[in-house]
Amino acid sequence: MKKYIFLIVLAFLSFYGKSENDVIIIDSSDTIPCFKLSEVAQSVDSVSLKIKGMGSAQNVFLSEDYIFLRGMSSVAQYTRSGKFLRILDCEDYTMDIAGDTTKKELYVFTGDQGRHDVRCFDMHTGRLKRKFALDSLDVTSCVFFENALWMLRGACLNKAVEYSLSKMDCQTGDIQNLGIFYEESYDKGAIVSKGNFSIYQGRLFFALNIGSTLYEIRGDKMVPYLQWQIEPGERYSSKYEVICNKAKVGRYLFIEYGLMPLTKEEAPTSYWFVKDLESDRQFNVHMEWGKKGGIRSTEDDICHSGWFSFQPLYSLPNHFYFTKETDEGLTFYIVKVKE
Repeated sequence: MKKYIFLIVLAFLSFYGKSENDVIIIDSSDTIPCFKLSEVAQSVDSVSLKIKGMGSAQNVFLSEDYIFLRGMSSVAQYTRSGKFLRILDCEDYTMDIAGDTTKKELYVFTGDQGRHDVRCFDMHTGRLKRKFALDSLDVTSCVFFENALWMLRGACLNKAVEYSLSKMDCQTGDIQNLGIFYEESYDKGAIVSKGNFSIYQGRLFFALNIGSTLYEIRGDKMVPYLQWQIEPGERYSSKYEVICNKAKVGRYLFIEYGLMPLTKEEAPTSYWFVKDLESDRQFNVHMEWGKKGGIRSTEDDICHSGWFSFQPLYSLPNHFYFTKETDEGLTFYIVKVKE
């Protein structure tokens, strides 16, 4: 009987991997001078876009056929080869985008002057198919997964920021609130953090940019998958700046973080931590920045585009991206991580 119990426990652990008791210790003093893209990249695709009718791109959604760039109050649509197709006028300010690649529907979160909506566009024609009202303007990040829109939300209430998870039925607009998973107190104003979703082996994960926990969504429950703790060293405050990208992409955990020095003479420092959760190989990079961005610490040794940064890409599991400005617009580098 004990043998069968052991096998059941072993099967459970092998399926779910890390548990909520796992804590990764990040020693900020143990760094490498440069992190090369080939350490994590299996392949890299690039596409150049001429930006049309937009001041800047806030974030990106990719399908098999199209690239969508979210602007301030519109979404620019391109083919995957970079040909401009159209501008989707969203009327109000846009907050985030997601999409159902099976039904070929793009979902745009918008809001202005008390109106909060999710607008559904046909990916092929750009036609507005339907629109649903949101109950508030507190959605910070969203992703489409298992026939629903999953939404991270952050609201300032009673001197605290409460973070919760909701999901929406994209056909009816019905919203199910799944509860609060994190709360942070504040005294003099607050900054609501975004978060990052990721899909890996048919499972959905998310992490707050201000948090130190990676969660997995199992059914309608949020379960801590793993946690991390940063050791700042003697010269830095134990209260470090943490509003930076944190995400699981495929088998890799990516954590951007910063440290605040104890003295005013020293400048804050930035770091990028990458860990292979299957082999336990890890890299901690001390980032240095110039007027035009990174000047060392990362190297694109595959496409030879120079230094690179990290931006999660929810619509393609096991992918992230970075961009380079050109005279005509942007070049996107779409990175598939090793499996």
